[in-house]
Amino acid sequence: MIEKREHNRVKTGNDLIYVAFDENGRPLERGEGKTLDISQGGLKMVTKRPIKAKYILLMTINLKNEYMRIKGKVVFCIEKTPKAFVTGVRFLDKNEKVRAVVVNMIKVFNKKKTLRNSFV
Repeated sequence: MIEKREHNRVKTGNDLIYVAFDENGRPLERGEGKTLDISQGGLKMVTKRPIKAKYILLMTINLKNEYMRIKGKVVFCIEKTPKAFVTGVRFLDKNEKVRAVVVNMIKVFNKKKTLRNSFV
């Protein structure tokens, strides 16, 4: 199979909060999810409800317990089970901001993974 992605994806499991918006920038809903993977171009996440909006603002916590925000466009949302919806998001923010968020999410995920493994 030929890989069509411009950026490599990294498996993650970061908690995030999202706000979904319509085309006019009006908020439609707010919810929580967890990333499945992330790249410089976007991410895949799982939520308990479908995301029917076109645009989304994602918020996650960095290593300093500060919120990081990034804008995205919903590319797809599919139902895996009645309470698990997988959504693909393409980032809309500029490259440097995207890079900072991606690097941070990978660091946070790896730190949590290391902490979990140290208790096993």
